Amino acid sequence: MAPKVGAKLDPALVAAGFDKNRNGQVSDDLKIDAPIDSDGNGQVAVAELAAAIGRDQVVISGNAVAAKQPALPADLPEIRTLESIRQISSGGLGLFGMYYPGWQYERTRTRSDGSTYTDYDWAAACSELRAKLSSVQAVARHSEGARAKAIDRAAGSAIASHTFGAVLDILFDTRAGRSDYQALRAALNNIHEMAATPAQPAVTVDRVNGAVGTAQSAIGGLRQAAGNPGSKSAEAEVQAKAADLRQKAQNIPVWQFILIFGFFRKMSFNNQAKRLEEQLAVLKAANPDALTQRAADLARQAYEVGRQAGAARSVDDGFALENSSKPIIAGADGVRKDAQAQAEKINALFKTLSG
Repeated sequence: MAPKVGAKLDPALVAAGFDKNRNGQVSDDLKIDAPIDSDGNGQVAVAELAAAIGRDQVVISGNAVAAKQPALPADLPEIRTLESIRQISSGGLGLFGMYYPGWQYERTRTRSDGSTYTDYDWAAACSELRAKLSSVQAVARHSEGARAKAIDRAAGSAIASHTFGAVLDILFDTRAGRSDYQALRAALNNIHEMAATPAQPAVTVDRVNGAVGTAQSAIGGLRQAAGNPGSKSAEAEVQAKAADLRQKAQNIPVWQFILIFGFFRKMSFNNQAKRLEEQLAVLKAANPDALTQRAADLARQAYEVGRQAGAARSVDDGFALENSSKPIIAGADGVRKDAQAQAEKINALFKTLSG
């Protein structure tokens, strides 16, 4: 059963992304092949497209709107297979683990003169690595994916090529198993890299939708902050308060400067005035509508990622989907940060003015 996508895009925001002329109608280059012109005026309004998207009545692909239900992202078994292989091969990936097994394989040996030294049970360590490689094969051999098949071959080759040293260790107490250990460890490390996976398509869609939704929410916070009733009188209040703060800075007695702290008081008053003026500039420049349009463009791109996710059938498709989502997530995060930073400064301004 296909996994459900948790985070949903706002249909109105997606539809707004197709309004390139900013006139409330979808762009002329978008071919409408679906009965969504509900008022029959020969034009498709953004609201009409949003309603169709919200009811899952259409699929938008390229420059065409088709009347059918979007495909849900499929769960890709090969990704689960590779995730299991990465879990099996994850231990001892550090530099030390590449050359030496864990502490549990340490053993104390005695020289002919009675002194002792620490050595490793290379045979037992090699047995553990071969067991992991066998487990990798057991998982990989049931997959039809190209990566899993390559991993199966690599694991089998490593097992077949590196057993002689361990036999010598058991029979003659040599250190030949050390070279086997390092070769087997290298093979397992390589398999770990080969098993790198993308997220399941539904997870990628969740991430990109969530990023766009968070940006949209932050814009709502900015819109609310900028719409504060006090915004009409804010400029006059800031001018008066800033002038008062600078006057206080000028009126600090000379004796306080002699005692040093007068200098810091003056700097504090001037900085408060400057901060108020900067916050006022943010309020005057705030443009939630422009940020909403940026979010709408990102929502349109996120919708395309969701459509592509419905057609993903391989690990390579999953990687391509992740790559497509990264700039959208980064863009949405940028919108979120812009909106949040502006809202914080505007809210701080009104808090100061009302204090």
